[in-house]
Amino acid sequence: MRFLRASRIALAVLGGALSASLAAQIPTVYPASGRPNGITGGPDGNVWFTENAGGKIARITPAGVITEFPVLSQNPGLQFITTGPDGNLWFTEGAAGKIGRITPAGFVTEFPIPTQGGGPSGIVTGPDGNLWFMEQGGKVGKITTSGFVTEYDAAPPGSRPIRITAGPDGNLWFAELVGNKIGRITTSGAVTEFPLPTANSFPLGITAGPDGNIWFTERVRGLGYITTSGAITDVAAPTVSEAITTGPDGRLWFPNSFEQIGRFYPGGPITSYVASISGSIEDIAAGPDGNLWFTDLTGKVGKISPGCVPNATTLCLDSERFKLRAQWKTADGTGFGQAVKLTDDSGYFWFFSSGNIEMLVKALNGCSLSSTFWVFAGGLTNVEVTLFVTDMRTNALKTYFNPGNTPFQPIQDTSAFPTCSVPSSPPPGGQLLEGPPGEGAETEKPGPSAPAGGQLACAEDATAMCLNNGRFRVTAAWRSAQGSGQGQAVRLTGDSGYFWFFSASNAELIVKALNACSFNNRYWVFSGGLTNVEVTLTVTDTATGAVKVYVNPLNTAFQPIQDTSAFATCP
Repeated sequence: MRFLRASRIALAVLGGALSASLAAQIPTVYPASGRPNGITGGPDGNVWFTENAGGKIARITPAGVITEFPVLSQNPGLQFITTGPDGNLWFTEGAAGKIGRITPAGFVTEFPIPTQGGGPSGIVTGPDGNLWFMEQGGKVGKITTSGFVTEYDAAPPGSRPIRITAGPDGNLWFAELVGNKIGRITTSGAVTEFPLPTANSFPLGITAGPDGNIWFTERVRGLGYITTSGAITDVAAPTVSEAITTGPDGRLWFPNSFEQIGRFYPGGPITSYVASISGSIEDIAAGPDGNLWFTDLTGKVGKISPGCVPNATTLCLDSERFKLRAQWKTADGTGFGQAVKLTDDSGYFWFFSSGNIEMLVKALNGCSLSSTFWVFAGGLTNVEVTLFVTDMRTNALKTYFNPGNTPFQPIQDTSAFPTCSVPSSPPPGGQLLEGPPGEGAETEKPGPSAPAGGQLACAEDATAMCLNNGRFRVTAAWRSAQGSGQGQAVRLTGDSGYFWFFSASNAELIVKALNACSFNNRYWVFSGGLTNVEVTLTVTDTATGAVKVYVNPLNTAFQPIQDTSAFATCP
């Protein structure tokens, strides 16, 4: 019979929760001339922007090297810029009344629009393969990639439509700053206007959202969105300035009037993400390098990382400041662990089965104690594991390695990242123990998991969990120098769960009861933690009344329990 060495984990965290605080990203800012205005990600891997006062189109590499290209018109009043379907950059000249095109090599061509004084402004690639642009005089323009211009009456004079976006419905959508409406135009030129429910909201920035709606900024109310059928909803938000865009992380990003950049998922909380950007942010766009780029009218161009982007194999902790991935390797192959988030600062990975937790990890803000962020991890596995932890604010990387066929010991790295920004409160409970990253615990993958027969008398409550089809009742009592109590139980799968002691957001101890009757005629108990408080773990076989008690002494680092002979009560 062949058994796979599967990692069955257990973990807990150090005596109480450290409060998670927003890990605001610090932007990288580059000096630029000519009052930078519109900005867009280019087809060449660079970012392009207009210089309103300088009369130039500028290109900036991801490393910050800027090259400027003068346009042909004198005092063009450069506005916005976008990547066209032809692989060139297209821009608007508000004062000169022209649409410009620049190749990635810097060759400029200009096309005058029919309506003089129209004031071309926002521009976007349409679903029909043409470029569409707004005219502040009240028209919407369309220009083919060969330079042929068509204009459509879109809004009354004085309504000042400025920005435009392509919608998910195959139409173009625009905001009327003074007209207090959102407009829609089909690619054949049919226009529909939708009045905003609140007078004098002054809509300005507009973009297609990740939720299938059209989102816009309102200088008075904050934000709003409109469905493709025309239903409008206002969203309370910090006072916004102008632009809004969908970032590479699937969030909506916008600058506000307090020199900050906000971000949010539609329907989620709005977070002011970057503080103290001294200047006046005008435009924001996703760059081809995965960052958000913005222009500052005071003479700067900046970029900001969107932070950790969670996915199937990526865990994002501490307000998504820390990115964690776990790579495993066995004689049969290698892969990345599947990530499951538990709280803002903790989560776990499974390798071979979603019902089989492999490794639990935590990123904690320990700035008030050691001026560092901490990394804790624990497991019950002997496969080779490499844990990668990246501070997305600084790009600092920590790597923890567990060799194959070596029992995994808890990682308790309290000097992981000396990159503190916001202090937090120390946890209650026992004295904090510092230890180096360790290795990991060994087990074999057991056979069938269903116990046979017997009347089960397990009853779950706030402090007890029932594992292995309800056969085993598990409780955890804790004691520190400051007090004692019962751990609060949270079941994760049919045979595993965790306890928290001081805060629901802070997992302390994880346990697993496994059916290995086909392997060694026993039920197994695994447990692990990252705590040094006294813990009494009690496991009762409710079918037979047999009890196993495991004690971790006070001020002693919790070592994994791997009891593969716990209950000789099969089946």
